[in-house]
Order: sequence, then C-alpha cells, then structure tokens
Amino acid sequence: IFSRENFEMLRLVSNSELPDAVAHLNFCPNDEDLLAIASIKNTIFILKLNLSDRNTKEKILLKMTDHKAPITSLIWSNEGAGSIKIYSGDAQGQVWMTDAKKLVQKSVQLYACKSPVFQLDCKNEKQLLISSKIQVYLIDFEKQKATKVGSKPRNGDYGACFHPTIDDNLLAARPSKNLWEASSVTSQVSATMKLFFTNITKYDSSF
Repeated sequence: IFSRENFEMLRLVSNSELPDAVAHLNFCPNDEDLLAIASIKNTIFILKLNLSDRNTKEKILLKMTDHKAPITSLIWSNEGAGSIKIYSGDAQGQVWMTDAKKLVQKSVQLYACKSPVFQLDCKNEKQLLISSKIQVYLIDFEKQKATKVGSKPRNGDYGACFHPTIDDNLLAARPSKNLWEASSVTSQVSATMKLFFTNITKYDSSF
C-alpha cells in the first residue's frame, strides 16, 4: 500500500489467510482503511489495514465465498460513513451484495444475468447498474424492480455508469464508438452519441 501524496510505502499486506493471487482491489470510498480484495479463487475479503499504526497487523473483517465463477467486477456501496457493503459480479452473470455492517455478514444474490458481468456502478443506496456483455440492467432497490436499459442487445466488453453530473441519467457504451444516454428513472434511451477521438497524444510508457 502506497501513499498517493508522496508515494511512500505504508504497508505490505502479507497474510496467511490470503493464499491466492489477487484479481481485483478496491478501497472503500468512505474509509481508506478498508480494502476489498477479490482472489482468483472467487473469494472476496474485506481487510482493515490499520494504516495509522504500522505495529498493528491488518485484520480480515469478512470472507465471502458465494461466487462459483471468476469475479469480474467489485464495487463498494456509496451509502456513506459506516457502510461496509460491496457489490460483486462474476463470469457466470451472478451479482451479489455483501453487507458486513456491525461485522454481521450477510450475502444476498441480487441478480443473474445471461452473460458475464463486465462492470457495476451504484447510486447511493437506491440503484445498482449492471453492465453484462449482452445487456445493461438497472436495479431499483426502492421499487424492488430490475429493468433492461434499451432494447438492443450487444456482444462485448462494454461498460455503463451513472451520469456524474445529471442526476437521473446514465451512460452505456455501445459498439462502433456509440454511447447511449438513458434515464435512470424509466430505463429508456434518450439519445445515442457518437464518439470521435482527435489529437490523441501517445504517452511514453517506458518508465
């Protein structure tokens, strides 16, 4: 673990209870002392890193083993301080929610897609956006309802996310450099945008 400010190494996480290679890492947006790890053996761990005290070893808060296929996406809920909730998707299309509030673990299968999950995004505690290789799905927790975004399927590694500035909109990538803008209320597509890339600078990655 390194500091973003001065690149100082803060901690080497080496735990006998984490024997497998790491597939995904994700820091909790509300508490950077919490780290979610997905292993290549389809297991999710949440670690308390204890970064403020180097003499105290990191602690595993939970271990989730419900996935039966490689984990492809891992995201924290952004409910606010005190929330220890993560969403995870896998190569079989399964999407799970794991809640460890008050350290009482609860895992629930939220949805089963017909193709592998590529990307997840969440909006407060109200909505979850699932982008699979074929379709985008919007889960509304308040309405207890899952809907497809748009009617045309696709085939490939295309993501989707909630719009960062327009509250009730979402964006979904499409083939041929197309991008859907859709309502996060009705799941209806409102516009199709074409991406054009000009004056792209090629960066030297030799360092």
